[in-house]
Amino acid sequence: MSETNKNTSGSCLRCFGCPDCSNFELKVLPVINSLDLSVEKKKILKKRFIKEVMYYEDKSKKSTKKYNFCRIIIAIGSMMLPTLQTIQGSENVKSVDTEIYWAAIGTSLSVMIANSFISIFHLDKNFYLYHLTSEKLKALGWKYFELSGEYAHKSHEENWVKFWNDIEKTKLLQISNEFSGNEDHKNDDAMVSDIMSKKKETDDSLKSNNLEEKDDEYYSKKMENIVLKQLNKLNKTELFKQSIVDNSKKIKKTKEKLIEDSTPSDSSSPQITDSSPEVELVKIDIKPDDADNSKK
Repeated sequence: MSETNKNTSGSCLRCFGCPDCSNFELKVLPVINSLDLSVEKKKILKKRFIKEVMYYEDKSKKSTKKYNFCRIIIAIGSMMLPTLQTIQGSENVKSVDTEIYWAAIGTSLSVMIANSFISIFHLDKNFYLYHLTSEKLKALGWKYFELSGEYAHKSHEENWVKFWNDIEKTKLLQISNEFSGNEDHKNDDAMVSDIMSKKKETDDSLKSNNLEEKDDEYYSKKMENIVLKQLNKLNKTELFKQSIVDNSKKIKKTKEKLIEDSTPSDSSSPQITDSSPEVELVKIDIKPDDADNSKK
């Protein structure tokens, strides 16, 4: 768009039907020009913030068209396929039985292809993420312009750094979730709500601890603490495993020693030989007279 198409207020002269302007841009440009900021910062808002919102608006519109197109094919094909399979082979449609057969195959392939497009290109996930990111950026922008929410009780100049930190974090969150963890989340609604709830909890904790101006330092320290905790857990686990191994070795040695002590040696064990004295049985004959004499 050339500079001649813009008036002194910075808005486009072709407001209605202009392909280069969006509704958000037309609403925001007069507000930005009225802010108590320097000319350079106003240019940054126009070139960076507005362009980012327009970019995600365009991405959300394209993802909506692709996602809805695939969903329409799946919905219509899912209803047509059972009907075609039901009437196939009937006497009433015997003359077009071949056409019905190929129509059923084409419908089945169309449904499978549309479903594959959604899963391969993550159209459902991008549909939610782009819309949420676009609306999140718009909400942050209006809060900053109105000095409401987390930007209350401070001027636009004082909230400048915090505002851009929130913008960059929102964009980074969207990019990181777009290119990672695609197969780990089966439910996209739950995934997106979980992402936004974690972001909200982090923002609330920052606000409660009066760390609005130290976000980067807070996040870096938090990550360091998490890493240190994980390392400590690993070290404790390794020490615990080593102690178990040492104790098992000690128990094994003690058991072997006890077995050795309880087992008698060959020299001290009594030997049983065949040289033991034999006991001879002597037969004594007792006569009756001797028995009587012994009684007397």
